[in-house]
Amino acid sequence: MEVLEDFEVKKRIADFKKSGVDIGRYLYESGRNAVAHAFSEPSVDPVNPDEPAHLARLSSDLPVIAALAEYLIEHEFGILSQRTVWRQHLYELDGFREIIGARLVERIKKKERIPPESLPKLQGFT
Repeated sequence: MEVLEDFEVKKRIADFKKSGVDIGRYLYESGRNAVAHAFSEPSVDPVNPDEPAHLARLSSDLPVIAALAEYLIEHEFGILSQRTVWRQHLYELDGFREIIGARLVERIKKKERIPPESLPKLQGFT
């Protein structure tokens, strides 16, 4: 998962592994449950983001949570992340799709060599 290759994410995951923490359980119980149910479940240790120690821990967990959310949104809902759009250069091709057609766009994305005579003539350029 490329999204988990971010420096801060890798650093926090390494911290989890070093301490033997089950990352999924930790994020769910210590993060989500502790914040969501701070005042309703006495069995859950409450988290107060106004306390510096809690804020520091939550802040260090945030890159992992954001990376996992980005991955799931893209892979479960099919909504491309900004990272994927930039990696696929979709922002560069957007205006040309209609002009050059889907087949040529796919060839460009595959980095195929395209002879100049195969390219359409663009209006306004001579």
